[in-house]
Amino acid sequence: MGETLNIALVGLGTVGAGVIRLVEENAALIARRAGKPIRICGITARDQFLTNIDGMLYGDDPVQGVVENGSFIHPDLKLSFRAPQGFYLVNGTRAVSIGGQS
Repeated sequence: MGETLNIALVGLGTVGAGVIRLVEENAALIARRAGKPIRICGITARDQFLTNIDGMLYGDDPVQGVVENGSFIHPDLKLSFRAPQGFYLVNGTRAVSIGGQS
């Protein structure tokens, strides 16, 4: 079997406790089907989880510019432009791409 399949749970209410019970009771079956053993490596309560991620940055890196409401904005370069109606912008690490109607 391969490496261990680690899972973490957010919440330890009725559903979270049920998941733990099912994983423990069916560990051999899950391991056989997944091709690797399963291990619960972390559990946190919802409120603690929300406290831990409060303020965490996600999405576009402001240093590389951001896409917001159909516009690309790069504060350091003082550059911005808007996608035409019906099109969308995708901010990659090397380029901003536009997609949509052809």
